[in-house]
This record gives sequence, C-alpha cells and structure tokens, in this order.
Amino acid sequence: MKGIKNKLITAAMAAVSLTVAFGGWFLTKELLDRKNAEFLSGTGAVALRAEQTALLAQEQADEAARAFKEHEIPEEQMREILLLWDYGAKEMPHDPKEEQMNMEQAIEAGKQWIAVLARREIVPQTLLDGDFDRITAQLSTVEAQTTLDERLLSRWQLEYRKDDVDINLTIHAMSGEIWYANISMMAYSSLAYAYSSEELLDLMFPRAKRSITEALDVYDGHLTKILEEEDVAVHFYLRTLETNLTSSYAISLWLDPLYSDYE
Repeated sequence: MKGIKNKLITAAMAAVSLTVAFGGWFLTKELLDRKNAEFLSGTGAVALRAEQTALLAQEQADEAARAFKEHEIPEEQMREILLLWDYGAKEMPHDPKEEQMNMEQAIEAGKQWIAVLARREIVPQTLLDGDFDRITAQLSTVEAQTTLDERLLSRWQLEYRKDDVDINLTIHAMSGEIWYANISMMAYSSLAYAYSSEELLDLMFPRAKRSITEALDVYDGHLTKILEEEDVAVHFYLRTLETNLTSSYAISLWLDPLYSDYE
C-alpha cells in the first residue's frame, strides 16, 4: 500500500510540475504577443505619421507652385531691384518662397523663351523640343537693406547647353520675366541677322515694345530702349566672333537702371 501511495504522490507532483511549466510558457507567450502587438501598433503609427508628413509637405509644395502667377513689376521697383543686384553685399542661394517660381517652373519658362527664338531660327530649331544636354538652375537673393518685399530680390540663374549652343538666363523669381540673357552659338546654326536688332530686342523682352523712345543705336549692333516710366533701359547686343576656321554669334540682353542712388 505504501508503494502505491508513493507512486500516486510522485505522479501528482509530476502533473503539478507540467501544469506550472505549460502555464508559464503560455503566460510568457501571451505577454510576448501583447508586447509585439503594442510594438507593431506603435511603429505603424510612426510610419503613418511620417507618411502623412511627407504627403502634407508635397501638398504644400504643390500649393506654393500653384500660387505663383506672373505679375509685372513696376518700373520703379524694377530699378531698385537692379540696383540691389548690382550693389548687394552678398548673394545667398535659397529655396523658393511663397509666390515665387519653383525650379521646374523656372526651367520651363526658360525653355518656352528659347522655343520662341527657335521657331524663328534665331537659335537652332533643334532646341524646340527642350531636350538639352545640360541644364543648371539656382535661386538666390542678395543681402541688402531695403523697404521692398525681400521676395522681390530673388532671381533664378539658369544655363542651358546643347551641342554648340550655350544659353544663360536670369529670370526674376516673382514676375517670371527674363531680365538677362546671353547666347553663344556657331553662326551657321542661326538666322539672327535676318532680323533687325529692334525686332530681336522686342522678341526677347516683349515689354520693350512699350518703350517711350525709338531704339537708340549706341554703336554697331548695340541697341537701347528706355522703358515707359524712364526708370529702366533695356539693352540688346548682337556681335560676330571670328576665328581662323569659323565664326560664332554672341547675343546679349540686359536691363539697366537709368540712374543710381549709389553713385
């Protein structure tokens, strides 16, 4: 009897041990499952927040891009901006601000301007498709004391290159107007001399059509018009550069304040 009793006690103790072991395993698994669920829930929330933040940033960028509308800068302000560009202490690159062109818009504005010239073969017609070998773009402002809205001081400086053609443009970031252009190319690829200097000037800077004066020939190939408020002059210059083997054209457009407070 005593042997049977001992066997029963041993079996009971083994059963209790197995129950405790399995119970501990299930309890540990439950705790691990809960922790895992909490971790996944937390990281999911973090991922969702990051995704929402990225989406919001994109929406804000799209809204800022839509906010840009070309508007004409009054001549008095144009004159002040040109002076500050010339005499500003420091040029500082920056990201586009509200109502300014973004990079995509600036590059596209430059391409459209070039296409106008390409359709008339002033620059090669191969530039019509906007497929350039190289495009660079930088938005910057100048460090200066002024009562003007600081956003008015920003300009996009772009370079377009394809084959033998190199085009540099400066686009005012809030008006979308091209205030400076320099084009160099081989002479055989252009019909620029089929047009008068005044035709080319008015084509490259349409606002010049509202000038108060007839075009002024400063010297051969250099034309000047004074805009209607007499605060700014616009210049055009077409010249031929000869070498031993070939010749090339250089076409320049630039705006200039008629008088300076800094002199």
